[in-house]
Formats: sequence, C-alpha cells, structure tokens
Amino acid sequence: MKVGGVWFRIAAGMLLVGALAQAMATRDASQQRRPSVRALLAASDAAILDDAPHRLGAEPRDARWAFPTEEALTGLFARIPGRIGLPLARCATTVCRITGRLPSAGPERRAADHAITYGAIPAAIRTGRVRTALVRYSSPDATPRFAVWFVRGPFPKTSFDG
Repeated sequence: MKVGGVWFRIAAGMLLVGALAQAMATRDASQQRRPSVRALLAASDAAILDDAPHRLGAEPRDARWAFPTEEALTGLFARIPGRIGLPLARCATTVCRITGRLPSAGPERRAADHAITYGAIPAAIRTGRVRTALVRYSSPDATPRFAVWFVRGPFPKTSFDG
C-alpha cells in the first residue's frame, strides 16, 4: 500500500508540473499575440489620430485606464456652457473619443467653442491621462456636434503590460 501511495504522489506531481507548464505556455503565447501599450503608441501622435476611429473599434479596452479616463473626460466636458445633453466618452487602449452636441450659433456657441479649445482640452491633457487632441465639428442634422479624439498619455503599467 505504501508503494502505491508513493507512485500516486509521483504521478500526481508530474501531472501538476505538466499542467503548470501548459498554463505558463498559454499565458506567454497570449501575451505575445497582444501588442503592449508601448508598442501601440510607438507611432507618432498624428498617425495615431489619423487611425483613431479604427483603433477605437479594433483595440481591446484597457479597463484600468479607460474607465477613469472616460470619467475624467466626461466631467471636464460636462462643464461646457450651452452644451446640449451629456457628452459621451469612450476609450480603448491608446485612444479616447468624447462627443457631444452644441448650440447652433450666437454667443452660446462661441462660449462653448472657447470652453472646448481653451478649457476642457488643456485640462484633460493636464490630467496626464491623455497627451494630444484633435477636434472635429459636424452638423449632420442642424444640431452642431463635436468629437474630440485624444491619444493616451504616459501612464504607468497597464493591465495589458503584464
């Protein structure tokens, strides 16, 4: 009976070592398939912003960065005078977009444009979570809209960097 117990322990130990080796290999392979944030940010900010719509849809979400950044951007852009409704922020791994609606004309519109350009964008960059912005305005239906794209700023270790 003692001999069976020893062989059982040896076999169980070998199975455990094999399972651990397989788990480590799978984890290493999955990390190699996913580029690091640093690799994704290696392009120039202009190239990242040119590709921002694609990146926002194609990149995985880095939850440790995305959620607090979305919250910070929403808070900053919610202070825009004359805006219509709440702005909507969405982040992936290297880019964020915040969108909202603006007054159509007059002093309210000028105040909103000024607040975006000289208030919300610089304040967002000062948080350190984002570093570059690109503003786009559109009026698909008589209500002017804004979209501000941001490139991720220098931020310590992410959930995708291991």
